[in-house]
Amino acid sequence: MIKIRDAILCAGMLTVPAVAMAQPINGFYISGGGGLNLVQTGQRGEALAGPFDNDPIVIGGSGFDQTFYKSGFILAGAGGYGFGNGLRLELEGSLRQNGLDKDFAQNFTTKYKGDEKKSSLMANVLFDLTDNILHLGLPVTPYFGGGVGVTSISWKGVDRYGTVKNLYTLGTTQSYDNIFNGSDTEFAYQGIAGVSYDIPGVRGLALTAEYRFMGIGHGFRQPSVLHINFQPGGPYSELTGPGWSEYPTDSNHSIMFGVRYSFGAPPAPAVQSARTDLGSVRN
Repeated sequence: MIKIRDAILCAGMLTVPAVAMAQPINGFYISGGGGLNLVQTGQRGEALAGPFDNDPIVIGGSGFDQTFYKSGFILAGAGGYGFGNGLRLELEGSLRQNGLDKDFAQNFTTKYKGDEKKSSLMANVLFDLTDNILHLGLPVTPYFGGGVGVTSISWKGVDRYGTVKNLYTLGTTQSYDNIFNGSDTEFAYQGIAGVSYDIPGVRGLALTAEYRFMGIGHGFRQPSVLHINFQPGGPYSELTGPGWSEYPTDSNHSIMFGVRYSFGAPPAPAVQSARTDLGSVRN
């Protein structure tokens, strides 16, 4: 009588495919992706040049007010090198764009028309927690790292408008219009945490999902031209002049999805198979 076990084996060839475990990157690679970018609500201070510099009527009686941003996007691309032990070094370029929403302070609320754009060049250090490190038996690779570099923050053709309370004639308001048309380049830093998934059957290609935080080191300034038309009885009938707005923080939170291709990826693991010699089956 043929045993049940032998009967199953007699079906022919039993093929057991090997589970493809994530391998560390060894060699050059490229990556790209995009997603959602959110700018954290930040502070803003303002002053005019010349005799009106830091005039409290210009800055609404408060050194800083709150600036709110709309949801935006991020696009990024990178090229790097993996050392085969989880460590990677890469150079990355990115573009972030967010619409400006409004400012809020004690004496005024103003609206914006226009976008803030940030073009960044970063040098990153990343580390892949591959299966030979975590021993989880999963086809995904968590990774983390950080980077430093520079970012150019551009406010081209941005208009901030609304009304502001006249501190010298309480109870009255003035029309307020502030035109920005400049950019500022500052030191930037970022932290990265993500996970990658090696696509089965496609050598070297992986999908990625990650969170990024990017901030700037010392804040930034944007040159502007300010126009305030005061009610009669104020110290100035009209105030017009060049100036700047200072933003001491610019914190960005990004959720990204992308792809990565490794030129030095090893071949896919060989398929393990078990063959049964039908002639060896005994009754």
